[in-house]
Amino acid sequence: MSRDIKFSHIHCFVDRVADVNYYKEFEDSINNFHKTFDDDKGLGDTIDVYHGNQVWRSMSDLPKDEYPEFTSNCRDLVKQLIAGFGFRVTGCYPDNNASLVSGTKSVLVTAKDPNGIQILVSSLNEEIGAEHCRDSYLHFDSANIHKFYNSHAGRQGVAVLAFEVGKGCIEEVFKRYSRMHPFLLPEEYKVGPRVYNDEVMVLEVFAYYKGEKQVSGADEGTRLRFLETIGDGSNLQGSCKLPGVAPVHAKFHSSCHSAYFDHWVSNGKNENGQQFFHYKNFFALFYIFFSHCSCQQDGIFGHSGGHAPIHTKGKCCTNLKN
Repeated sequence: MSRDIKFSHIHCFVDRVADVNYYKEFEDSINNFHKTFDDDKGLGDTIDVYHGNQVWRSMSDLPKDEYPEFTSNCRDLVKQLIAGFGFRVTGCYPDNNASLVSGTKSVLVTAKDPNGIQILVSSLNEEIGAEHCRDSYLHFDSANIHKFYNSHAGRQGVAVLAFEVGKGCIEEVFKRYSRMHPFLLPEEYKVGPRVYNDEVMVLEVFAYYKGEKQVSGADEGTRLRFLETIGDGSNLQGSCKLPGVAPVHAKFHSSCHSAYFDHWVSNGKNENGQQFFHYKNFFALFYIFFSHCSCQQDGIFGHSGGHAPIHTKGKCCTNLKN
């Protein structure tokens, strides 16, 4: 059994995910915005913020002399990742070109290196009227989003921390949870990992107890997801190994950087109901720095979000509001 383990992705549940084409149009706008500064000479690493703001407003048909107050709530997470970090949509579920009907909509957002940071963002499908539309992929089932929202007072957030594991590891993980933490196994995974297309095995477990360890029920607000490829994985499309994610073409401007997970921080409660921060620095990959980017907002990957801090440095031309 290989004991290899590495970060795969984080999975966020939000109120609404737009169509892929909508995000692609926004990405084109961001790329075109950057291109307007590609030929500027003598600016060094700085760009006049006021000038950049006026250029963006002219491209977005925004009034040049009106500056509405910025609010950090009710933002589109995907657009913030595109504008603030230079990430792009590189995958989706269901496939944008397929006729598959699902109760959820998802997009995969990644950094320039597709093997770096991977953020899956899902919402309920507004076009599906059924309260629970069962999905062939358990990890994309609408019931997961309902459970998450019920555990978080109806608030959106980070729902799943996902890892890729080595050959034979996922069965051992399942056996140990069955023996030591059976209450943390979701009902749909009590029989074992799910196998999809003889390519990938998936196992999900709850991350925390509601109260006393091994006595109380599970806190259904956060899950851990384990992925194990079957064979050499040569038939898998795209960088994300999660079954069902279809690759989407993306254009990265030269200003976009690669970024990699360094550590994850997750919130939980102890047996006395007290809030705590659970920190695990599994291994350091790389630090990427963009400290001057004013588009980064607390609550996404800042102190109030707390799940996947990204450390950055480089130049940012302006604060683009989505």
